[in-house]
Amino acid sequence: MTGFDLGGAAAVVEREDVGRPVHIKNESGELMYVDADTPVTITVVGTYSKRYRKAMDAKAEKRLQQRADMDTIREDAMDVTAQCVTEWQGIFHDGAPLECNKANVLRVLKAAPWVREQVETAMDDHAGFFRASSEN
Repeated sequence: MTGFDLGGAAAVVEREDVGRPVHIKNESGELMYVDADTPVTITVVGTYSKRYRKAMDAKAEKRLQQRADMDTIREDAMDVTAQCVTEWQGIFHDGAPLECNKANVLRVLKAAPWVREQVETAMDDHAGFFRASSEN
């Protein structure tokens, strides 16, 4: 069959709700590893996911009630990105594993803009949610 089949649309949202691991690169663009076999990964949901839409709707509703300045808008965008990270592997602080929670995700995104860029790019890479996991 050719064309668009509406029956398949829900599968796209469901797949993005599951999320996908992204192999993280350092500031020089090199893939990072915890050890020889374990990549540093951050799992994100996509911008078609229910989680993303819920975070965006909450921010939009709040901002409709007040006039937001550019710093607030930037903070809101980072907060939405942080809410779309579901887990990670190989993220440390001073040698100790860093728990994957919203506060720590925000710390990483603020401290390492190259990581934030990779996470946001992955969130918008809708085809990436359907590629084999070995390609991520």
